[in-house]
Amino acid sequence: MTESYSEVDRQRAWIKRGKGKGLRWLILRDIVAVLSKQALTTTQLADVMLLRRGLSHNRSNQMLQELESSMAIVQEHDKQLGYYWTARKLGVDVFLGSRMAIPAQVAQELFFWGNARESEDPSEA
Repeated sequence: MTESYSEVDRQRAWIKRGKGKGLRWLILRDIVAVLSKQALTTTQLADVMLLRRGLSHNRSNQMLQELESSMAIVQEHDKQLGYYWTARKLGVDVFLGSRMAIPAQVAQELFFWGNARESEDPSEA
């Protein structure tokens, strides 16, 4: 019973933290939320934001650059994975409060959309 209560509290805090901030801030929060849970490439993140908020790839890239300039996210390089984005502690603190503040429903949606592209293999078609 306490688990459902804490989840309700998370959802209320998520909504309350976004009240009066504007749509742009909410979109930036979604980007930081997905990157705080999973590292994604630029294309994967643009696809997630297209599905979640209807943003074009160009607009998603502009928002990534805005978040990078404000030091909320960082682009890292790995020889096997290539270039990918991750959220920094500063970005999590500003937009989310903490990683635990993301409601389970929102986290599940973002995780699902982040992994959707991996399950679609064009060679199987």
